[in-house]
Amino acid sequence: MFSQKLKYGLQALVYLSSLKNSEIVSAAKFSSELKIPKEFVSKILQSLTKTGLVDSKKGKGGGFFLAVEPEKIKLSLIIDVLGGHLNNDCLFGLNKLCKDGNCEVCKEWKDYNNKFNDLINRYTLGDFNHDHK
Repeated sequence: MFSQKLKYGLQALVYLSSLKNSEIVSAAKFSSELKIPKEFVSKILQSLTKTGLVDSKKGKGGGFFLAVEPEKIKLSLIIDVLGGHLNNDCLFGLNKLCKDGNCEVCKEWKDYNNKFNDLINRYTLGDFNHDHK
């Protein structure tokens, strides 16, 4: 249902949020620890850096670190940033039927979507860390 970019991005953010004292992690270490291709993880981390969720340090000993406290990063923001937000559009392109209110699938999809949106707006990245810093 979600892109590989979103899955890898969430994994990377959870990993960063579990580290002590804003530890700096290289793209190579991310790749090794999370089993994500280095080129892919670099692109994801660069896009997260542009949004301000992650920051980076260049040069020897450089890498990436979380720029915002995990408790302040809602899952909905992460999903929006990485391009995975759901909407209420018809799954099957049956818009005429849906607009008439006769499509049971769309009614259930909207209920599911509303519950999902409530969930991702309620939880933060910090909720994944049980040994808070």
